[in-house]
Amino acid sequence: MEGCPRLSTIGFDPKVSIESVDLCEKIPNYITSTYQENGNKYSQECEQMNRLRQTTINSSADENGIQLLKRYYCQLQLLRNRFPMLPDTECAVRFTWEDAFQKEDNTYNDIRFEEACILYNLGAMYSRLGANESRRTHDSIKNACTYFRCAAACYEKVRDQYTTYTSDLTPDLLTCQVHILLAQAHEAVLEKSFLDQRTPSVNAHVAMQISEYYQMALLNLMKPGINSIVSKKFREWRVCLTYKLSYYLAITYYCCGLVAEESKKHGQALCYYEAAVERLKEAWKNAEKISSDKTNAFKDAHTFTNDVIMGK
Repeated sequence: MEGCPRLSTIGFDPKVSIESVDLCEKIPNYITSTYQENGNKYSQECEQMNRLRQTTINSSADENGIQLLKRYYCQLQLLRNRFPMLPDTECAVRFTWEDAFQKEDNTYNDIRFEEACILYNLGAMYSRLGANESRRTHDSIKNACTYFRCAAACYEKVRDQYTTYTSDLTPDLLTCQVHILLAQAHEAVLEKSFLDQRTPSVNAHVAMQISEYYQMALLNLMKPGINSIVSKKFREWRVCLTYKLSYYLAITYYCCGLVAEESKKHGQALCYYEAAVERLKEAWKNAEKISSDKTNAFKDAHTFTNDVIMGK
């Protein structure tokens, strides 16, 4: 299986903010009134902060963009800890962000909303970097796995530590995305496991874990309201997740068959191989519904896997 063509993965779109914000609009007056100090002497620092925001929200999906998002997120937390920037406080400013799926503007005078959007975009950027990896070499596989795990951690933090300000920050949707990302990280693990020629029992365990993550992702995707939130992405995700659930179950059964065959349990091995073939047939029914730009990648992987299993 080490020569199997790579299945394409999902990278999530970032949120967009086109309105400029003066982060320090009210801070100089607050410093003057609270600490009896000339707040205007910090104007240079305020300008630097505003420039950092503008650069960050327009950053490209690369390592430099990752570092900018991290830096700005940390600066936001420092601001929140030093100045009252929560709703209806002295230094609160308005932040406007477009919903990642509905393309509607949402505005809150709450710095935590800005933090949540930046953290969401950090996860989106990690996911896109992971999806762009070829996974043809050990280094690329390792990079993809790391990017997907980091993306999952970002979405988990948004879900667990921030309010559901907008529909794209709904816990069920974020949980779905987390499971997709963890599944994709484990896909990279399985690819490396095949390259390293690990034992069939190890490969079966990893493949089963991938299937379980995709099953959990599907369960959250199908929850009430998610269809209307993700809009056009719903069908694409559902078809892709359903295909991969069946596909990796087929890989699981195939590897279990190899384990049984090594133990001279030929009848059990045959049952596993037959189950693998059935799961592949299920997967193919969904592969035919996959968008045209991804069809070839899925078809090539499917054909290769089918040939390997049928060869048993």
